[in-house]
Amino acid sequence: MSKHILIAEDEKQARLSLSLILKGAGYRVTAVENGARALTELMTPEQNGRPVDLLLTDIKMPEMDGLALILALKSHGLDVPAVAMTGFGDKDAVVRLLRSGCKDYLEKPLSAGEILSCVAKVLSEAEKTAGDRRKRPRDNGDAARLWRDIGAYKRHLDRLSAQFDSAVGAYHELVDIAPRSFSIPFAWENRPLAELGGDFIGIESRSTTHDILIADVAGHDLGAAFHTILIKAFFEENGRQHNDGSTLFHLLNRHLLESGRNQRMITALFLRIDLDAMAAWAATAGHPPLIHLPASGGAVRCLSTGGPVLGFQEAADFSDRRIDIRPGDRLFLYTDGVTGAARLDTADGRMKRLSEDGLKHILTAHRHIDLAEMVAASWRAVLAFCDGKPDDDLLLAGLEIPEKPQSCS
Repeated sequence: MSKHILIAEDEKQARLSLSLILKGAGYRVTAVENGARALTELMTPEQNGRPVDLLLTDIKMPEMDGLALILALKSHGLDVPAVAMTGFGDKDAVVRLLRSGCKDYLEKPLSAGEILSCVAKVLSEAEKTAGDRRKRPRDNGDAARLWRDIGAYKRHLDRLSAQFDSAVGAYHELVDIAPRSFSIPFAWENRPLAELGGDFIGIESRSTTHDILIADVAGHDLGAAFHTILIKAFFEENGRQHNDGSTLFHLLNRHLLESGRNQRMITALFLRIDLDAMAAWAATAGHPPLIHLPASGGAVRCLSTGGPVLGFQEAADFSDRRIDIRPGDRLFLYTDGVTGAARLDTADGRMKRLSEDGLKHILTAHRHIDLAEMVAASWRAVLAFCDGKPDDDLLLAGLEIPEKPQSCS
């Protein structure tokens, strides 16, 4: 019988992604939005049909956070192994977690491979009979062989490091936007968390039509970089074929499913601007919504078509949504690292996230200045919110609808 995993995560999209990953691996999953709900599930296993085999919990949640939940397990005598998810790099919190009985922890952003590997390891350990499992001490001969092996491993590591440096250079060349690859007012800022992988932004201009793609690949390693380059290749070919965003996502989704190698959460948003029709079309694959600031000064809107993340569902709907635009309108795309930017509130000791409402407030405060200055000022405000210490890749891009159609130069 499949193992039963309880997820406690306040972010809806993260909850869905975790559920899909674990269900795809054959686990039975129950997902709730906070620690209080999770504790209720754990205290009343008969309502679920069977007890929980493992708890996967976020740390920063409303009502009852992850640390309080793990401590509650201990106080109620519930012998359920727990794995914590944290994205704030707080070493003190990790120490408190492990001391409280947490079996392991995962640092956000998470990849499917990391999640499944950790869950399998903790479940395997939980199945073993508790007792004396001391390792045999090595004799002197073992120690000598160990030191010889360390030298060989270090030489191999040096060779791999050189290859990694080469890969980093090639990756950055592939994902950079050429200065004259677009002919409409467009500005962006990005801050990667690591050298490889992370966020992607691309723009393709053809006369009075402009395609923009923003994507977020979980992870910051060679695997993430491969997926980013794959996305870039599909985006460029999509432009050559003059296909829309829905077609792009269907083809990319099919490729990820058929390759059998997708263990990454990939979200993306495709935007097509047609200046002749004065209309835009947006398609979303589990990505944060597009933000629309009308030139008239009207209310800021978040626009989403609600498509699923890429590479996990065969029957996926990535329908395009039409958006009426006017000269002077501004549209903003971003990755969830921006709205997920967080800082510690010293008043109540909780982490506060910027959120979509916070980003809308920042953009509204700077809407009356030049687009490039607006993006730069908004970017500084986002970094200030998290005290200059983001826990994920950050990417913010904005474009402005010109007064009249302009041809590509």
